[in-house]
Amino acid sequence: MEANARCAEARSGVEHQPGTGSQQSPPAARLQAGGRRDRLRLAAVTVLLLAVPVGVLAWAVATELAGRERERADTQLASALRAAEAGLAFTIAAADADARRLARIPAMQRAVVRRDAAAASRLERSSPGLIVYARGERLTKRYAGDVFERTVAVLGPGGRRLGQVGIAIRLDDALLERLRQRAGVPLVVERGSQVAAGPFAAGQRLELSGIRPRTIELDGDRYRAIAARLPQSRVRLVAVTPAVQVEAAAAERERYVALAALATLFTLVIAAEALVPIIRRRLRRSVGAEDEESLELLGSALAVSHDRAALLPVILETAMDATGAVGGVLEEGGLETARIGEIPPLSEPLRLRLAGENGSEAIALLYPPFGGFSPAERMRAERLAAQAAVAVEHARQHAIARHDAVTDPLTGLANRRRFMEQLAAESKRRARSGLSVAVIVADLDDFKHVNDRYGHETGDDVLRAFAGVLKGTVREIDIAARLGGEEFAVLLPETDAAGAAVLAGRLRERLERVELDAPGHGRLGVTASFGFATSPPVDRVEDLLAAADEALYRAKHEGKNRVVEAVRP
Repeated sequence: MEANARCAEARSGVEHQPGTGSQQSPPAARLQAGGRRDRLRLAAVTVLLLAVPVGVLAWAVATELAGRERERADTQLASALRAAEAGLAFTIAAADADARRLARIPAMQRAVVRRDAAAASRLERSSPGLIVYARGERLTKRYAGDVFERTVAVLGPGGRRLGQVGIAIRLDDALLERLRQRAGVPLVVERGSQVAAGPFAAGQRLELSGIRPRTIELDGDRYRAIAARLPQSRVRLVAVTPAVQVEAAAAERERYVALAALATLFTLVIAAEALVPIIRRRLRRSVGAEDEESLELLGSALAVSHDRAALLPVILETAMDATGAVGGVLEEGGLETARIGEIPPLSEPLRLRLAGENGSEAIALLYPPFGGFSPAERMRAERLAAQAAVAVEHARQHAIARHDAVTDPLTGLANRRRFMEQLAAESKRRARSGLSVAVIVADLDDFKHVNDRYGHETGDDVLRAFAGVLKGTVREIDIAARLGGEEFAVLLPETDAAGAAVLAGRLRERLERVELDAPGHGRLGVTASFGFATSPPVDRVEDLLAAADEALYRAKHEGKNRVVEAVRP
């Protein structure tokens, strides 16, 4: 009995030993519960710390993408307006040709000589829009509304001027509809900041200033609109597109960014426990071996970065973290470019020089906490500044080398290498988007004669003058390049044949008006020949340069100082 009692007592002692079996003692359970609460609190704090920067980044990216979507829509709208301008230019040219033909008809000449209004009216039935003047008197009816009059002189024997004959081009709904079919978007005639003709109610106010696209309201709906003043006229041609389409595309981009931000935040939360030890080490203020190793690793990372603008704010933030500064300011060229934290009043900052001369001077100002910086913190900041100065100078030199590698040194335009890189990139972009692409190739006329007669310095002035015309005419998204010698090219994203023809014609006219000083020879005029090609109809973007070059050859062969389109396949 006694033995059985001892065995039972032994079994009882084993079952109640703390830390064994399935049961835990009350102190151990409390410790475990407290650990779980600490981890939950830490996880909650980590989620808050991560959610704010991820949300700010997502908002910034969404805003940027929405802005790019609006910019893309505005670029397409500008291309449509170019196409409409080209269509109107074709109509005006046809009216000029008709006026010259009518001036040579004997019946028309007799009507002008006799000031016969009845005869002029009969001729008007076969030539709609006919206008006839004899000795300042109009023999045909006047047209209401906005009208272009394209007139030529009627000459008699001996070249004596008898009167004028022409064609009136009415800016009415019928003409706008023909231009709309070419441009692909609705068109409006604006006079005195009001709708004068088009598919919208006349008399509505158009709040358009300058040539940049704006959002306006027509017939109760919102539109993006861009205007161009018509030559020899007080009216403007306005291209519009529904704003709801642009805003819907931008909203779609923002939804995708929001989903990506949620996925990123979820991933960061899962990794929070792994990040906590790193955060604790970064917050430590001791000058141990681990801090020394962190500075070495940071210096190595800075040395391989090539983006100076991105480097400087990172350096400022890292210096604040390494020294415990409560505030930091970044100055470049004497101007403040970044500010972090709080700037205590009457506090003397620690000044760190981060970059050298030649326009790259940068100073970091670190404001100390209460009690100031310790000697170890000052030493750490100076070491970091020394490593940062080397990295910033390395980034500056890399940027200069990159710029020189893709820039023509004489004109400042892109060189052939960059042009071909952008042409290849545009080929990939068109494969995704299906938008049209155009290439214009230009060659200065008789440039060898300029060099031989006036010297190479004058030849260089001519090249720089044409480069100035290109820079002042093309859009920001276009790439103007000097391919070599006197040959230039322009890459036009999202541009069709009509838009390329308008731009090439504008370049030709502006260059024709340029006059340069030729030492010892007076004033020197310059002209160029232009060829252009578009895809479509050219199948591959890579073939655009060759097609435009072939059109340039035909422009030279046909008499120079002209624009020729590539032969369509």
